[in-house]
Amino acid sequence: EMERKGIGTSARTYNKLMYACAKGGKVGEAMHVLEEMKSKGIEGDVTTYNTLVNACAKAGKVGEAMKVHEEMERKGIAGDVTTYNTLMNACAKAGKVGEAMKVQEEMESKG
Repeated sequence: EMERKGIGTSARTYNKLMYACAKGGKVGEAMHVLEEMKSKGIEGDVTTYNTLVNACAKAGKVGEAMKVHEEMERKGIAGDVTTYNTLMNACAKAGKVGEAMKVQEEMESKG
C-alpha cells in the first residue's frame, strides 16, 4: 500500500509503522510489519528489534520478546541498553527472575 501511494519504504518508515502498531497493543501486526520488511529486502536495525521486544514485553509475551532478541543476535544486530533493560523488566514482571539475571549477565559479558 505504501509503495502504491508513493511513500518511500525504508527501515525508518517501517519502524514508525511498527511503533504505531506496538503502541496500539497490536503485537501481531507489528510482527507482520517485520515480515513485510524482510520480504522487501529491507533489513531491520536495533530500533526495529527494540520496538518489537518492547511490544512483546508490554503484552506480557516474554517468550516472544526473547525470540525477537535471539533473531536480532542471529542477524548480527547488537542489543543496546534499551534492549537489555526491556528484556530484564519483562522477565522480572513475569516473575522470571532467573531469566532476568541471565539477561543481565549477557549484557555485562557483551560490554
